[in-house]
Amino acid sequence: MRTKKLIGIALVAALVGSMTAMSVNAGRMQLDGAEEYAGYTSNHTFGVVGSITGWADGNDIPMTDEDGDGVFEAVFKTTLTADQMVKDGDEIKDEIMFKVRADGKWDDSWGLYEDVEGGRTMNSQTNCIMSASVGETIVVKVTLDTNYNPETQELGDGRALPDDERYGLLWPVTFEKMVDVKAAVEAQLGDEAGSYYFFDNSQTKYNTVGAYWWDAADVTPGDWPGTEAVQIEGTDIWGMKVAFENDAAHIIFNNLVSDADYSTENPKAQTEDINVTVSENLGQVWTPDMSTE
Repeated sequence: MRTKKLIGIALVAALVGSMTAMSVNAGRMQLDGAEEYAGYTSNHTFGVVGSITGWADGNDIPMTDEDGDGVFEAVFKTTLTADQMVKDGDEIKDEIMFKVRADGKWDDSWGLYEDVEGGRTMNSQTNCIMSASVGETIVVKVTLDTNYNPETQELGDGRALPDDERYGLLWPVTFEKMVDVKAAVEAQLGDEAGSYYFFDNSQTKYNTVGAYWWDAADVTPGDWPGTEAVQIEGTDIWGMKVAFENDAAHIIFNNLVSDADYSTENPKAQTEDINVTVSENLGQVWTPDMSTE
């Protein structure tokens, strides 16, 4: 199981700057062959730059690839000011604009992935644009998928590329607005939020989430499979309020299908036993490791 502190969902704010809408098309068109491609992601850093950062050098929002799958991500939270918006002359538009670039420079950069006349090349891609408004608090996730395979000349989605783009940096950028989970938890649970354990159901997709727990004093919720958790509105996070008598305890999250109700059409599913240190783990989100059985 992977765990993460709920407090960690309070995401870093984007740096604020001031600049009108722009499109950056400088930089090279391709990598220098297979050798540079093979070591590219380990030799460079990636970041998000745009109207949200003032397009300024040194303000890029860092991207990371924590699980090593070749997909780099940045998640940022900001309450938008006029300086972070796209401008058309003196008019402030209801949009923000950004791209992804390497090493805080314009040598290599990526925007929207689209077909252009003469084939796709990295800097012919256009800026990413998202609808937003001044004063709106947004949480945005930006991804850069580097899973282009020069041997098969395919992107991760299987689209084939012509020979002359064999070592091009044709990596797609995607982005989405996300729910501010920490704010949603606090809004729904208030001062009691710190008394809950949380489960991330975004990958397991249980129809209903429940929990069974116990500690050395045999504190339990009753019979298996336990008690239904509370879903945090607008999210895939479910919370369970538990009052243990001992600091060392255990929780199993499950889909609340009992032995009596089990069938092939209604299967049982559960996490492994989660070892809990009560004084340290309250307020954490548990994310199942889906690579294990």
